[in-house]
Amino acid sequence: MKRDLTFSRSVKQELSAIRVRDRKVAQAELAGITACRSSGQPRGGTFLITSEPHLARRFLYLSKLVAGGSRENRVSFSRPSGGRKQPPRISVSVTLRPGLGEPDLSRRETRRAFLRGVFIGRGSMSAPSSGPHLEIVFGSREQADRVASLIQSEGLSPGVLKRRGEWVVYLKNGDEIVDFLKLIGASRGVIEYEDQRARRNLRGTVNRLVNMDGANLSRSVEASLRQIDNIRIIDELLGIDRLPAALREIARARLENPELTLEELGAALRRPVSKSAVNHRLRRLSKLAKKLLQTSEVRRM
Repeated sequence: MKRDLTFSRSVKQELSAIRVRDRKVAQAELAGITACRSSGQPRGGTFLITSEPHLARRFLYLSKLVAGGSRENRVSFSRPSGGRKQPPRISVSVTLRPGLGEPDLSRRETRRAFLRGVFIGRGSMSAPSSGPHLEIVFGSREQADRVASLIQSEGLSPGVLKRRGEWVVYLKNGDEIVDFLKLIGASRGVIEYEDQRARRNLRGTVNRLVNMDGANLSRSVEASLRQIDNIRIIDELLGIDRLPAALREIARARLENPELTLEELGAALRRPVSKSAVNHRLRRLSKLAKKLLQTSEVRRM
């Protein structure tokens, strides 16, 4: 996939290059495209107006398959009123065989072809780096409900909402978006989507670990400062030298090594002890400091 294309457009270009050999499948995909585009059926034919070249080519390709090789097709270009900054509009008009009717969507192959056409026509999706989101926009609730029902028949759970006068069928679960891309035939899109999603998840995991390490470090520093304050209170009101040997050793070790974790502090002692043993001794010092402060305040009163 070209990097200068949006992810959504690159997926549509892949889908537009799929070869179709079954006329009924081509008819179903063509019906999906015309179901949600500016199109019509004048005098037994059909036409489409778009600014996307890949969509115009796909429409013409499918129309020829459905028409049985008819050459009664017309393609024209026009420039919108916005000037040269706006992409040209492409009008495609084709003549189809009479009596085609509605495609048979009870077959899995034709149903998935119809959904492929719908996505090519009006679908869009964000790259996984921006979060999972796929949507297809319709002009009426009836069209949206019909497509949502077809997607549900494939085991997925689309949502439907109204936004600025249009109806939107959407998927916001990454796994379901991957399944949808698979069923409409976007194999390269699935690989690229999964790759980007894995990268995004990895970045998220790394950020969480970094944040967690930062929070743990902050808590460790705050705990060390409290422990040093308690030891200084004891030294001032009682004297470190009057502490039992185990408490005296850990008190001096903490004053000399304020940056060490509990585990590192235990390993630094003359006779190394476990993290839990260090924590137990420091808690005893904390209780002693609190008791000494209370006694000192009572005396002052």
